[in-house]
Order: sequence, then structure tokens, then C-alpha cells
Amino acid sequence: MSNDELAKAEEELLALTKAKADKMKVEMAESARIEAEKAMELKIRAKVAEEINSKTPSGIVESGSLTKKPENKLGSFRNSFLKRHNYKPVEYGSVNWQTGYEFSDSDTGCDNDVSDWTPNEVFSDLIWSAFYCKGFLAGKVTVRGVDFTRGKGDTVSIRIRGKRTAQGPLSPCECLSCVSSSFTKVQLKLDSYGDLAEICELDLQLAGDVVKDGILEDMASGLAEQLDVEIYSQLITAAGSHIHMAECCSGPSLDDCCMQAVNIYDAIVQLEAQMRESGYHPDFIILAPTVAAYFKYREAVNSKGLQISMNGNELSKIGTLSVIEFPCANACSTVTDYTIAVVIDSSRAVGEGWGMKPKMEQDRNIDCDSTTVAIHMYVGIDELDAGAIGFVKTPLRC
Repeated sequence: MSNDELAKAEEELLALTKAKADKMKVEMAESARIEAEKAMELKIRAKVAEEINSKTPSGIVESGSLTKKPENKLGSFRNSFLKRHNYKPVEYGSVNWQTGYEFSDSDTGCDNDVSDWTPNEVFSDLIWSAFYCKGFLAGKVTVRGVDFTRGKGDTVSIRIRGKRTAQGPLSPCECLSCVSSSFTKVQLKLDSYGDLAEICELDLQLAGDVVKDGILEDMASGLAEQLDVEIYSQLITAAGSHIHMAECCSGPSLDDCCMQAVNIYDAIVQLEAQMRESGYHPDFIILAPTVAAYFKYREAVNSKGLQISMNGNELSKIGTLSVIEFPCANACSTVTDYTIAVVIDSSRAVGEGWGMKPKMEQDRNIDCDSTTVAIHMYVGIDELDAGAIGFVKTPLRC
């Protein structure tokens, strides 16, 4: 770029900068003018209000807002009511010159008797149901994915390949021997479960729809409980391995809690190791809450060597085993040779196979003015591999 072109460019830039500066000055001057006018207007309004207030007893309140105050509908109703009945307003606490009686602050004689309109009972929205052992085991400690196929019978079989052992060490030129593979199976048998209830329309009329809702919820909970109870029954009756505790198991108390925690813990550790030596991978232990409580006392928590974890107020881990506090499990007992804990390899212990998920149906009974409600499910729950189930038991002699 030549010197002339450079000089011309500088002149254009200066001119553009000057034009922008002039424009900003004009805009700033305009803004200042508007602010000055607003300030002057406020001063004038304040002066006018001051002059009026000096001449008017009630005066006026100078306000920057010109918005109309909302109408008081209650006050309007009062005024129209007095006008309609030709009443003269009387201040509270004064003497009414028309009737001669005095208004007072007393509530005497104001009590209304509404006993005939008052129900004998008032129910809160809170409804308690009976306790159900549900939601602890089903779908958590069972082998799934072995559902029944419609029209294919009432049994599902799981095929098991036998273990093979390599041959050797071999001598020079020694030939291998042919060894056959073993094939076995375990079976789940389909069972039907259900519940039936009749709901009367008169009951609903008297007590409301909460009756129907509660019955349906309890029917579903009853079936869910049946699943967990059947799973625990299959586990507890299996011919699995077991370890006897060194000492007897009594009810929980602060005096013997530490000893009992160690007593049960040692048996669990030994059983879990024994099952792993047999080729299983135990991952769950099922305990009654009162048995799990031994591990929650202060003395047990502070004991060195006990590898336990908590989830809130529930025991979550003993070693590497996930703990399920099952309310319907066996509690501690002085009975000998009695199972108080079940350790399982959940990948092989118990199968849960479905033929039909819970289905609810209802039928109207016009002759009885009622509705019959039925719920059905088809499910098979069976022990699969006894070796995947182990028990901690009380001693043979107490």
C-alpha cells in the first residue's frame, strides 16, 4: 500500500471514529434530558401533594404508582347488605340505639349443636395392611430365563454337562483313553397359584372405594409372598452342605451379642470357603433380622476381624456375601441341628420359571350386587443344585 493510500485510510478511520463519538454524545445528552424531565415531574408532584395536604384534613399520600387499588369485595358486600335491609352500621363494642342491647366480646350462647351431623368415626387417608414376606427373594436369588412355553407341558429341564478331567502325565508313546462325557438335567415343575375375593357394592357404598383398592392390593401381596416363601422352602429343605456352630444360639442380648456374632461369623466363613473349594461361587446369605442383629451391636461392630458392612440399619455384607434380612427366615433357637442361615450360589441354587405372570380378572354378579375378583399365576420354583446351597446350623448338642 502506497503512502497516499495509507493516509487516505487513516483519514477515513478518523472520520468514522468522530462520527461515532458525536452520535454517542447526542444519545447521552438525550438520556440526560429524559432523566432531568423525570426528576422535575417528581418534584412537581411532591410540591402539589404538599400544598393539598396543608389545606385538607385527611390529606393524600403521594405515590409513584398510579395503579388503582383492587376493590374490597367483602366491604362491598357489607355495604350492599346493610342497604338492602335498611340497617344502620354499628361499631363493634358500642350500644345499639335501635334495640338497646350491647355488643360484647363474649362467645356465650354461640355454640352450635351439630352432633346429629357428625360421623361417629373419622378415618385418615393412611391405611395399614397386614405384613407380607414379599420382595426379598423372588427375582434376586433365583435362576431365571427358564420360563415355560405354552402348550409344551408342565416341566422345564435345565441341561448340565459333567466335569471333564485332563489325562496325564503320560509316559512316552502312551495313548490317551476315550472318556465319555456325562449329561444330566434338573427340572422345574409348573404350579398354579391364585386368590379369589367377592366385593359387595353395599360395602363400597358404606365404606368407599378404599375397600376394593385394599382387597386388590392384598391379593397381589399374598401371591408375591407365596413366591418368597416357596423359594425359602426350597432352599431350607435342600440336601446341601452345612457347618455346625461351635456354641448354641440363643435370643439376642447385649450380654452375649459379641460372642454370638463371632460364633455365627466363624461358621459362615468356614461354610463359604467349603463351598468355593467345591467349585461354587456363593454370593448371598439369607438371615432373619434377629440373627443379623448380632452383628449390629456396638461390641460386635467394634470387634476386630469381623468383615461386615451396613446399609442404613440393615446388614448388607458379611465378607463378600450380600446379606438378605428375610423376616420369614429361621431365627436363633436352642433347638439342636437347626438352620439359622442359608448361603447360596444364586446362579445355580433355585430356579424361578414363569408360565403366566399374575393376571387379575373380575366378573359382575348381578344377582348378588357384587363383583368377584380372581388372580392367577403359573410359576415353577424348584431347587436346582444342592451343592450351591449351604447351611449354618446350631450345634448337635446344647
